[in-house]
Amino acid sequence: MRTLAIATMFVALVAAPAFAEPATTPPGSDPAVARLEHALPAGWMLMATDTELVIRHDRPVYVAPEAAAKVPGGPLVTLELRYKLQPRWSAKRLADARAQNAQADAAVVAVRERYGKPAPGPQAEAFARDLAAAQSQHVQMPLCSLGASSLFDGPDTYALLKLPVDPPAAGRECKSIVELVKALCGA
Repeated sequence: MRTLAIATMFVALVAAPAFAEPATTPPGSDPAVARLEHALPAGWMLMATDTELVIRHDRPVYVAPEAAAKVPGGPLVTLELRYKLQPRWSAKRLADARAQNAQADAAVVAVRERYGKPAPGPQAEAFARDLAAAQSQHVQMPLCSLGASSLFDGPDTYALLKLPVDPPAAGRECKSIVELVKALCGA
């Protein structure tokens, strides 16, 4: 029995990534997440895991006919906002990321100044390659901190907000929830 306990502890220590943040409050039990959930309009629900926060309308809505052909899956969609979560970033980590982004921004400016507006051909290819390398140094910053978590948005977070939906009130509510999230987490 003792050997099993020692082996389990060894596996847990070896399997844990060395760069992991210290354990924090699980998002589902975080008071800040609970405040957000209680502030949502009727008909909206919140689901939180260790890595994701999803706010979803409880019923599908119709996509307006002019946009329905462009929506995969047909004329019905479930409106949702999908955010990524990480353990709350420390002030040092935020400062380091800002410094890294300042360097990346300076590198982008330097590449643009070095090439100007390149003509099509090898110079344009070199410009595109150097620009992509400079831009790849950019670190995504959290949108804000929500309780024990840092909240990240991305291109897919707001994708469904662009669709004209019926009932229109659901679309307006979704946009108001974006503002609610920002207000509750200080963005």
